[in-house]
Amino acid sequence: MKLSQVLGTLTILTGCISALFFADVPKVIKYNKGDIRNYNTIALHELKKGDLVQGTICLTDGYIAEEEETKKSFGVETSRNTTARFYALYTDNGNYVLYQTGSEYECKRLDQIVDEYLQYEEAVEALEESDGEEADYSGLAVPETALDFTGEVVQMPSDLLPIFQNWYGEGFEEVCEGDVIIRTSNFGRFSWVMYAAFGCAAGALVMLALTIFAHIREKRNQQYGN
Repeated sequence: MKLSQVLGTLTILTGCISALFFADVPKVIKYNKGDIRNYNTIALHELKKGDLVQGTICLTDGYIAEEEETKKSFGVETSRNTTARFYALYTDNGNYVLYQTGSEYECKRLDQIVDEYLQYEEAVEALEESDGEEADYSGLAVPETALDFTGEVVQMPSDLLPIFQNWYGEGFEEVCEGDVIIRTSNFGRFSWVMYAAFGCAAGALVMLALTIFAHIREKRNQQYGN
């Protein structure tokens, strides 16, 4: 392969990486301006695609769907791994919104929230059955687990919406967010995205210049039989 072809390939690759970083620039601008929605105060249909969100998850009904990655060897399935789960979050305003995460820590934390509330509800029912109106709830272990998170709002996947609708049932539109979901996102990366974007863009320009120079040199050598 000629040097110009190698450099040309590197130019395209560097340019694509730069474009990926520049796609995050609007989010970086919002982050730097402090334009971040508070999850614990959002109203139904208030979230818009591209919004940044942060807050504390205190209640979830668990995950309603998950994405899986299947690995095959010679056409035979060898393993299947979960890459992301979609949790139905019950917001402070009494609505539902889906939260996508592939973080093992977050999944364990959210599952723990579900377990604690189920245990609490079972304890309340048992106490009411035994003591009736004289039931004293002060001795019950109140759920305490919560999850602080940061995320970005993305379009609701078309294949996920009917799953969400079937899960909730009647009255979906009145209390469920059907247009968008919240996807976990590490806001810490926004501190270096701009530098990476402009660095890769500068690298692509340098590679382009080298590609042109190498191509001209190759043509000249070919012309003079070198």
